Amino acid sequence: MSGSVADASPSTGHDLLLLEYERSSEFCNHVDNVRNVITSFFLTIVGAAAFMIDRFSSGDLKDGPLGHPAVRLAALLYAVAFVGILFVLVVGRLRRVQLERYMVMNSILDRVLQGATRGVIPFRNSGIAGRSGAGALGKRSTGSYFWTLIIVLPAASLAGLSTSVLISGSTSLGWFAVFSGVGAGLLYGLICDYGYFRASR
Repeated sequence: MSGSVADASPSTGHDLLLLEYERSSEFCNHVDNVRNVITSFFLTIVGAAAFMIDRFSSGDLKDGPLGHPAVRLAALLYAVAFVGILFVLVVGRLRRVQLERYMVMNSILDRVLQGATRGVIPFRNSGIAGRSGAGALGKRSTGSYFWTLIIVLPAASLAGLSTSVLISGSTSLGWFAVFSGVGAGLLYGLICDYGYFRASR
């Protein structure tokens, strides 16, 4: 069939590969921009939560129709922490798609460039950070994972603080509230860690 992909000339196939490489590169940059927007938006929410924490600690929050100030604050912080989990999952899925595009780009380089010319651009699929074959430490040493920690760490702190606030309001054991908050924060971090790698693989 005239004009079909199967009958495309070598130059046409070469042009198609270069076009796909360019589109994949633009897509990877777009993923980075989306991740930046998501992170900035979440940090804005965290800032609003920090403002409410300051009001609570200053005694400005009073009893209202929604209950005791501690309960309202804890509910708000838990809600922000839940949104943080959702954002971590989104970032993980974006990372998965980005890795797929990186592999496509490297495969195009393998196909278009030959011999010593290929060595000029050292990017290869075996060197992509965070791939499924990497070890536990290697997966957690990538720039993408460090970026995700910008979401996880503040959200884990809010989850831990909300737990401490709730428990401190129902018991006189201050140390128990502190340790419970630390435990809740660590558990939250583990959940985010699992969710990120589950979504990105």
